Amino acid sequence: MATYYWTGAVNGGTGTWDASSTANWSATSGGAGGAGVPTAADIVIIDANGGTGTITIGVGAVCLTSNVGAYTGTLAFGTNKISVAGNATTVFTGGIGYAVTGTPVIELTYSGSTGTRIFQSGGTMTEAKSLSLKVIAGSDTVQLANTAGRGVRDLDFTGFSGTMSFSSTSSFSIFGSLTFSAGMTLSSPTVGIQFLGTSGSYTITSNGKTLDCPLLFNGAGGTWKLIDNMTTGSVRQTTLTSGSLDLNGKTLTTGIFNTSNSNTRSISTGSITLTGNGATILSAATLTGFTLNGSVTVNATYAGNTGTRSFNWGSAANGTESTAVSINVSAGSDTVSLTATSHVKNFNTTGFSGICTPVARFYGDVTFAATHTISSGASGMTFAATSGSYTFTTAGITIRRPVTFNCPGATYSLSGALTMGGTSSVTLNAGTIKLQNGTTNYSATWNISGSPSVTLQSTVNGSQATVSQPSGVISATNATIKDINATGGATWNAFVTNGNIDGGNNTGWDFNAFAFRYIYTRRKNKVIFPF
Repeated sequence: MATYYWTGAVNGGTGTWDASSTANWSATSGGAGGAGVPTAADIVIIDANGGTGTITIGVGAVCLTSNVGAYTGTLAFGTNKISVAGNATTVFTGGIGYAVTGTPVIELTYSGSTGTRIFQSGGTMTEAKSLSLKVIAGSDTVQLANTAGRGVRDLDFTGFSGTMSFSSTSSFSIFGSLTFSAGMTLSSPTVGIQFLGTSGSYTITSNGKTLDCPLLFNGAGGTWKLIDNMTTGSVRQTTLTSGSLDLNGKTLTTGIFNTSNSNTRSISTGSITLTGNGATILSAATLTGFTLNGSVTVNATYAGNTGTRSFNWGSAANGTESTAVSINVSAGSDTVSLTATSHVKNFNTTGFSGICTPVARFYGDVTFAATHTISSGASGMTFAATSGSYTFTTAGITIRRPVTFNCPGATYSLSGALTMGGTSSVTLNAGTIKLQNGTTNYSATWNISGSPSVTLQSTVNGSQATVSQPSGVISATNATIKDINATGGATWNAFVTNGNIDGGNNTGWDFNAFAFRYIYTRRKNKVIFPF
């Protein structure tokens, strides 16, 4: 085993590292060239005396270990790589003083099972100076030194069957793609992994491995595409700060998901499964700069009974129908709460048996389970889709919050009766609302005021549904009413002079504002004339 130094004494350090060029290799730091060519059994050091020229990485650039931490010239890889054969030591030490061109790859080739290979990139690594690491063999341990913001470009373990670990608790940066092998093991890292690439498209291949650490996607202009399902630890947070996360029809499973900021970012079609509890597990109060490509479903799977799971997706200022995600709560007996400003596509609580606070704007199907209850309060549910046909499944639950249908261009059909608790009201402003035929739908207050118009009818033509209010006067405006029986003790006025239309098969409604007019004769006799 020999030690070879790249020397700047020859052409200022400009030369080629390959299997035959000897000119720039010295036996001492800064010494004369011509010492020979490093083999897979030799140590390579490229230090401050290596000059400031360009080292062209050619075919056959191999070594046992390599240290380029103090070099300040340029490493020109082209499409070639540096192969490192060592084990049971620090096999590569990088820096940030040099420039990098081409596709820079450090390839670890040891195929045994002994010891720990340590890869140490430069501190406070930048995207422009990052090197890719490929571990193509071995069943030992490969440790990524991650102090002081170290990182790599691509990280690829294809062919490796040992254990990957980290050396400290600092976050580790990846500026490119990540690939795990099916046969490797991940130690339980507590460090965060940051995906920071700012241009181009990258891939993440998990091969069934769980990354038990926080994840951060924060690369303006970068896109990360899941090749298979990706899983973090059950209490870990995944954060999308900038860039594009392409779920690619796959599932990201994590404890908490956060994308509340104003940067340019997007998520594309797929699923996010949230396993956390006792916290805001979906956080996006600010959706400024956010784009949703396709449909995204958030599945909440916590099965216990502790705490409150909160979902916050959008606000009155920046949430829209086009950025609404679907939410499924499939387990648990805790409390599930949607914030009043959230914008949700479909909402489904099948499998949940706790307390639900469904205060949000809904743009799709809403399905309640008979196994849970609805909390009471002044904030309510708003059905706000602008097109399409959807179903609201009430499952016999009493709803103790206001319900508003303001869905111009859309149709909502109820499955089951709509039963409001306490003084909670139902407001019909726009769209078509179909009450299930044969059901009685109760509210302390029905507000029917088309803005500009609203339709209230049964789900089956010719078969009535019933609306009930115990007292008071309902004065409908701009409403088309069909197959609806009105009852309960209240007075149901839908005068045609107020823009209402009698669609037929209605009972209990007064559509004529002048049903009877009293005229008094000179003899003060009252005569009733029907109009």
